[in-house]
Amino acid sequence: MTLDQLKQNALTLNENDRCELAASLLDTLHPPIGESDDEEVDQREQEMDNGTVNPITHEELIQRVKANRNS
Repeated sequence: MTLDQLKQNALTLNENDRCELAASLLDTLHPPIGESDDEEVDQREQEMDNGTVNPITHEELIQRVKANRNS
């Protein structure tokens, strides 16, 4: 079976089955370097909840990056 045939067959599945197939395939891939994992996300949420970090807006982040580039 070719990749194109496999794709066509996959598209005939119902939505739940396609989601399950997609999740199964994604689980086989390595996350890109620098990609945060669930553990890191949980840690960051906990840090925000307990006040050990001060969250900033996206706009503030962009301003800080631009300021650092100019210095």
